[in-house]
Amino acid sequence: DLDAALAEFKKHIRGETETYRAEYRMKAKGGSWRWIQDVGRVIERTENGVALRAIGVHIDIDQSKRLEHALSSIVSFRQIDSSESMLQHMCRVLTEALDVDIACIAKLDGHGVPSARVIAGWSPEGPTSEFEYDLHGTPCEVTHRSDYCHIENQVQSSFPSDLFLTEVGAASYTGLVLRDSSNEPIGLLVLLDTKDRRDTPESQSMLRLIGARAAAELERHQIEVELH
Repeated sequence: DLDAALAEFKKHIRGETETYRAEYRMKAKGGSWRWIQDVGRVIERTENGVALRAIGVHIDIDQSKRLEHALSSIVSFRQIDSSESMLQHMCRVLTEALDVDIACIAKLDGHGVPSARVIAGWSPEGPTSEFEYDLHGTPCEVTHRSDYCHIENQVQSSFPSDLFLTEVGAASYTGLVLRDSSNEPIGLLVLLDTKDRRDTPESQSMLRLIGARAAAELERHQIEVELH
């Protein structure tokens, strides 16, 4: 990022462009990296054109940039021999784009007591293993009833019987119901993080956009299973 930003800055200083504009990642105080749009303009020069004074502003474009990269990554994904590989890829993209520890996609069991089976996921250790769990007593039960659920902090205290939350050290939770082409619920898209996490319009939009694609892949997966 640095070389490209410096090149644009030098062009403007030399008077080759009317304004200076660049996008790059900047390290925040907490140690994370955020996308910044830098916009500026020289407002005073000497008679020889040497820059004396300039004004500018830094604009935080991190959320929009993450969304752009996430969608681009999913659209350009070419490994479509197995829908599970695509779902796995979506989970990895979500952890990177939204800076969360765990993202997983579960298939809902429509028979008897509501339960779900995680068929794709990504964690700090890499791909997650498949496992089945009952929705009762979990935040996924709330998601299943309301279509969308976000718990900013202390999710373990709110659902003490959910031992998986304790196992992964979850502090926050976000869940979205995935629906098929008939608008029937077929799965859940879940985010877990070990830190408190606010729900923003940008992150919710990203989750719903990727969730729609995940629902289509999950429906395709179910059709493949039925055909075999």
